[in-house]
Amino acid sequence: YLIRRSNKVTVDLTVPVRFESGAVQSTTTNNIVNTLSNFINDTLQGSVIRKGDLVNTAEVPGVDIVNYSTFVITLSGGGQIDEQGDIVLGGFEYAEIGVITVVPF
Repeated sequence: YLIRRSNKVTVDLTVPVRFESGAVQSTTTNNIVNTLSNFINDTLQGSVIRKGDLVNTAEVPGVDIVNYSTFVITLSGGGQIDEQGDIVLGGFEYAEIGVITVVPF
């Protein structure tokens, strides 16, 4: 990406989850972080990343529900969040995961 002088957009996520009864929260949290990291980092340059896809991706085994309305996306370095809450990357922007905070509710 840097060869093409693309801009990195750092994506931070706050993921509110309710864990399933009996789930090991530390293991489930690690699975959420790994799954979301892979999803964001594998996104193509200039893509649109749907908030609903991020919420669905966070629903790994051990998660009862991810709260869509309080799921927070924060961008730095570029990109935009549209009126639906989706991430819109420009033609010369690519996403890279920053901090993922899993918040039980």
